[in-house]
Amino acid sequence: MARRTTTRTGTALRAVRAEPESATRRGAVYTRRSTDEEHQPYSIEAQTLRLDSYIASQPGWIKTATFTDNASAKDTHRPGLRAALAAAHSGRIDILLVLKVDRFSRRQRDLVALVEELTSLGVAFVSATEAFDTSTPAGRAMLQMLGTFAEFEREMSSTGSSPAWNATPPPGAGPAASAPTATTSTRRRSGW
Repeated sequence: MARRTTTRTGTALRAVRAEPESATRRGAVYTRRSTDEEHQPYSIEAQTLRLDSYIASQPGWIKTATFTDNASAKDTHRPGLRAALAAAHSGRIDILLVLKVDRFSRRQRDLVALVEELTSLGVAFVSATEAFDTSTPAGRAMLQMLGTFAEFEREMSSTGSSPAWNATPPPGAGPAASAPTATTSTRRRSGW
């Protein structure tokens, strides 16, 4: 489909028919398996299957490459990620597709830097399960929130959650037994 652009000649605007845009978008998939088996929700095979289905459902998209890492997403020193970025720099891909943002990066600072790098190269960053459009302010904000939660989840799983979160109430105590309550003296001071 040809797009129409306008140019200013003197004081008049005139429509110019641009060359037709390529209907084919070259997509690459990036998959990652965590080094922590306990917190591994998706196998490489399951991710690849879902991403291949996603690409097949998008008109004009073709899969040109797959990049995979068996590593933590705590930093960007991963061979598959480096290869994906090299493909972006060489102009071999138009889209980098992930299943979830946390498969790409679990550090917000890295996520923002990587997406900015891809954007500057004209490569779209797409998550198959999380809807955001990084060309809008709302989409960029959503991506940063997803990155914040991915980093939070990584920190919680790497340090182990607080013992208070894992504490189990005594048998028969019911759900309210584990909820924090105000003491009588606290209630009196606060005006309860």
